Amino acid sequence: LKTNIESQIMETGAFPADADLAADKLGMVAGANPNGTIALAAVGTTGGAGTSTFTFTKGNPGINGKKIRLSRDANGTWTCTSDADEKYVRGCTYTATAIS
Repeated sequence: LKTNIESQIMETGAFPADADLAADKLGMVAGANPNGTIALAAVGTTGGAGTSTFTFTKGNPGINGKKIRLSRDANGTWTCTSDADEKYVRGCTYTATAIS
């Protein structure tokens, strides 16, 4: 999804919105992942900063209801945080605070 988001930013100059998850824009379809949902949110109005948040809706108590957030700053740097139980967090920064 990061690659598709980057392409969208290059084409439009802005971080995509939830409506852009459509197959013709970011290559996603409704219900593409049966384990959760994806939400997109721009940060500011220019520069392509924003977040893509995956919320688990299934799974064991260590991940169900938890989130993984990919954040992109205006310079194009991506970071990853997750509030899933720490033992399941790989490649992201664990946060004990729930991601809203």
